[in-house]
Amino acid sequence: MTPALLAVDNSCLGQPKSHSFLYLLELMATVSAMKAHYQDPAQIRRRRIEAGLTQEALAKRARASKAHISMVERGVAGASAPLLSRLAEAFGCEVADLMPPVPASVPA
Repeated sequence: MTPALLAVDNSCLGQPKSHSFLYLLELMATVSAMKAHYQDPAQIRRRRIEAGLTQEALAKRARASKAHISMVERGVAGASAPLLSRLAEAFGCEVADLMPPVPASVPA
């Protein structure tokens, strides 16, 4: 689904109605929600809960913001390779354990 091109009223910012900054933010939010990420958000959330950690506690251990941890768990944002490494360290697992399961190959 492609977002429709909308005119945004920026008169409160002293700008005319246009395809402007606010439209760009709306478009970026739509596109970022559609981005594919390599980590498995459900796996990260499950491991955090099993470890008895809050998002805030995990964020401190992984040197990230609570907001970013929340977005990673919801699949809205991706985790960089260094963050995945720190998450794996916080959980005491391998980075590969935070990835989606590999589908079984189909016999030829």
